[in-house]
Order: sequence, then structure tokens, then C-alpha cells
Amino acid sequence: MDIPARLSRAGIIPVAAIDIIQKAQWEAEGVEAFNQQHFVGTGPWVFDQWIDGQYVHVTKNPSYWGGFDSYYDDVYLRFVLEASTAIAAHKNGDVQAYIASSGIAADNLSLYDGTAGDIDLVSINTGTVQYFGFQCGEGSVFSDKNVRLAFAHAIDRQSIADYIFGGAASTAASFAVESVIGYSEDAVYYEYDPDLAKEYLANSAYQGEPVVLVSNTGTSKSQESLLAVSDMLNEAGFKSSVEIVESAALTDLRATGDYDVFVVATMQENGEPYKYFNMRVLNDAHHSGFADEELNAWITASNSEMDPDVRRALLEKCVVRWSEDLVHLPLVRLTSTYAVSKGVTGIALYQDGLFNFKYVTHQ
Repeated sequence: MDIPARLSRAGIIPVAAIDIIQKAQWEAEGVEAFNQQHFVGTGPWVFDQWIDGQYVHVTKNPSYWGGFDSYYDDVYLRFVLEASTAIAAHKNGDVQAYIASSGIAADNLSLYDGTAGDIDLVSINTGTVQYFGFQCGEGSVFSDKNVRLAFAHAIDRQSIADYIFGGAASTAASFAVESVIGYSEDAVYYEYDPDLAKEYLANSAYQGEPVVLVSNTGTSKSQESLLAVSDMLNEAGFKSSVEIVESAALTDLRATGDYDVFVVATMQENGEPYKYFNMRVLNDAHHSGFADEELNAWITASNSEMDPDVRRALLEKCVVRWSEDLVHLPLVRLTSTYAVSKGVTGIALYQDGLFNFKYVTHQ
């Protein structure tokens, strides 16, 4: 049976597991069994069909060993790009759940008005954090930490979360939210304090140099957020402006370090912080020009530490130190909302953006 790897491991959701190859299959195909993803599935669903860009169809596995017997004989995972089309289909009963990537946009939630008797709107705090990255290299105004501190205290991030994101966001002290290994309540949260911001700026080397805030079209609410941030910064004494570019253009700017301040989003899969720490801090993938050698040594040590308690303690130190260095500053932590028809159960929504439909049923 040919089954895509990500559908074979635990039903219909990717999780950390071992792919199964039968002995006879291995003897006949060798490594090509892995290369061509000819795996044996053991979950409660059997893969039937995948139409690229349209849907995945799975059927109930009558031989499932785990004791779960879904109400549904078939499950279709449909890919609908247009939100209004997906919501209309849900309201009409053609689909039973709208699980949009990154959640339903706040502007579209009103389309569910009047459906409370039939559909539940479920909101979760995600692990997706939008953050500022400062260029701290030689010659940059942000090489002076007082300038970074002025920036941090000049911004009313809670108002941005409330009014620009319509409550579909909150604030955070770090990229490492509570679902991430290394989360620490000791990470520094920079409160909105415009008077303190002006004080830091007055005691810095800043001389009115223009500061460009850049983000890309794929970052949620980027233009609205940065325009508000720019106004706040200018009130504190900065001379800032906003530029929104295509995703590839921002990638190029970060790859060369040719920026003042950028905003992008990050999310830590499976609660591990290494995609962030190894790439963005240890290897300085954003070419920020900043290095904290003691912090880098802690990150390196945590990569090979086998004792989970020691590793967690190391990562907590890293999270706190990075918040103190203030090379990156969290803007908002996104909240995602999904819509599920009443009676549908077994859909698990995780903070790291993954969904689990393995035990979907109806009660």
C-alpha cells in the first residue's frame, strides 16, 4: 500500500514516530521503500486518495488495534484558499470544521454571526510570535542598547494587540512562550513608558537618523502595526518610516543585514527552541551584527546536553539573557480561532500550529 509518510505515522497527522517497513518489502525494495514512502500505516484511518490542492480522503481502518471506532466512515481534508468560501460551506453544512492555517482572520469572524447554536468558535493562544529584529552592527544606531531600550519602551504593544489585531493577539516577553522548553517568567518584559523611552533616547548616541521599519506582505497586520509603531516612535523622538515588501525581498534584506528594524513571525515546533536559538541567535541568520559569546556557549552546551533538567535550566538562562540583550523584541503573540460544528469532537489544536484529527468523531 502506498501511503504518504505524513499520513502513515499516526493516522492522519504527523507526529514523532518510526515508519514501518515490512521485512519482505525491505528485502524487495531496500532503501527505495523509504525514498518512495512505501510505509505501512497502523492508525485508525486508511489513506485512499490525495488530489493535490483539493483534498485528502481517508477511510476508517476496520482493523485498528487501538480501540477507537469513529462515528465517521470517511474523512475528507479539503484545501480551500478563499476564507469566505470555506465559511459559507461550513454554514451550509458541507463541511464540519474550518481549521484555517494560523486561524480564522479576525475580519472574517463576523461571518459566523448567528451560528452559535450550530457552530463553536474555539480560540487558543498560539506559539506564533511576531518580533522586531534590530540591526546592531557597526554604524547602526541600534548598536547602542539605549536606543533599543528607547524603542522598546516607546511602543504600546497591548494597544496594538487589542485594536489592530482585534483582540486576536496578546503580548509576550519572549519568543519562548509557555509551550516552549526554556520558557521563563524571568524574561524581561519591556513596559510601555513613553517618558522612559525619551530618557533612554536622550542618553543615547541617536542624532535623529532615519529609521526604516520593514516587514513583508505575508506577516499578519504588518502594515497597520508598523504604521502605529512608527507614530509611537516618532512621539518619543525617533525619525521613523515604514516599508512593506514582498517576502523574498525581506529575506534578501535579512540575508545581507541591510535593514534598520524588521518584523517577522516565528513558531517553535514541538516545543523545541532550537530553530530560533541555533539559526537566529547562535548563527545570526539575520546578520544582526550582535554576538553574546556567553549566551552562544550556553546554547551550544544545551544542544548536546542529555540530562533534560540540565538542558531546560540552560535554555531558561538563554531565554532570560536574550531578553536582556534586546536584539529581538516580541511585538505580539497571535491567538488563533477555529470553527467546529457542535457534536464534532476529537480535533486537537496545538499551540505550535499543528492539528490532530486522528480521533475525530461525532457525539
